[in-house]
Amino acid sequence: MATKTIRTDDEVMKRFDEIAENLGLSSNACINVFMRKFIAYRGFPFSVRDTSTCRANIPAARLSDHGTIIAPKEWRDADDESDEWD
Repeated sequence: MATKTIRTDDEVMKRFDEIAENLGLSSNACINVFMRKFIAYRGFPFSVRDTSTCRANIPAARLSDHGTIIAPKEWRDADDESDEWD
């Protein structure tokens, strides 16, 4: 069995341990799950995004008077032909 030492902030480790315990898992078990998924996905098993853009600046969809969802034009893809845009 191999051993790996990691460095992280105290608060991150505290929160990690609390969540692992709430799930009934040890911290080591959680790290092993992550490592196995990392191998299976050949990378992160989740999206890694630039978080410098605040979500508050992203326009939200709204409902029409008829209950249809209307998405802002900023969400439109180049190949989108829908008429349901602001």
